[in-house]
Amino acid sequence: MRVGEFAAKALGAASGEDSADFSRSLAQAMRYYLADGGSGRAEWAYPGFLQAGQADRTVEAQIEIDDAVWDAFSDEADRQGVPTDQLLQHAALYFAADRDAGRLTQRIADDLGQPEA
Repeated sequence: MRVGEFAAKALGAASGEDSADFSRSLAQAMRYYLADGGSGRAEWAYPGFLQAGQADRTVEAQIEIDDAVWDAFSDEADRQGVPTDQLLQHAALYFAADRDAGRLTQRIADDLGQPEA
């Protein structure tokens, strides 16, 4: 897969993260994105104004992910009418934004039944 350079940097790929870590981050972003599908958040769907094209600069990534997640992600890309690599880029940015805003920490705390620290 190819991911836009901006999305790769958002996941840490440009800060010395090795390719295996980058692959794990992309897989985690895919799972997070799919799990958040019923959230109703407006920013979850691929933005219509971006459908014209892919990022100019891209980073090559190999993702090791189970078939069920890949199939669900591919199906979601088809449902939204965008190529899978473009939805992957969006999912990476969505995940990074939630991570940076502390929503990941809150979700983990909620899952554990504990208030955020």
